Amino acid sequence: MFIIFKKLTLTSLLFILTVLLVLLGLSFSFIWFPKKEIYLAIAGVGGSLAGGWITLIGVKLTIQKSDEDRFIQTFMDKILAIKNSIDFLQEFRDEDCANYEGEELWSIILFKSDKFELIFKNINEIIGGETAYSIYERTESLSRSSTSEFEEYLNFHPRVRIFGRHTILNPHIIKIIESIDVIIDKLEDEEERLLSEYNRIKKKRFII
Repeated sequence: MFIIFKKLTLTSLLFILTVLLVLLGLSFSFIWFPKKEIYLAIAGVGGSLAGGWITLIGVKLTIQKSDEDRFIQTFMDKILAIKNSIDFLQEFRDEDCANYEGEELWSIILFKSDKFELIFKNINEIIGGETAYSIYERTESLSRSSTSEFEEYLNFHPRVRIFGRHTILNPHIIKIIESIDVIIDKLEDEEERLLSEYNRIKKKRFII
């Protein structure tokens, strides 16, 4: 019995309680006539609870509709940001990373820093949410500021002079490629989630 009540929402429990109070008040008002005022009072309390329940449901539906409207308004912007980001990252991974390495690949990364910066902004400003948060460190490593800072590190840090530019650069490029793989997977998952949510709302509202 406890498990059943635990699974019920607050509004459901309130509704059940309201119905019971109304039925109890009305039933006993007819069965025990001398004390009908007491049971009619109980019915009145039930009526008040019913009004509160209806108000609560109304507020909940209003908030839900507002969230759905906001989702629909931003849906296409998010989908386009995801598709553009995936297309660019896949092209870079499958073509540039497959054909170049070391200094040549790093030069390409620097050359395309503006596009990487756009992806960083799109993920954090347009897509946002849990997806952007979960891959922030990986997307931040693609940002223009990060690549510029690392290039400065390669050019001036004493450690690079000791161990050699090649030794420092290659592991960094590998991390970038690994980050790109993770970012693509996360974006594909988010695209699937957005499409699923859109179809749910579309079915619910009969959007054409």
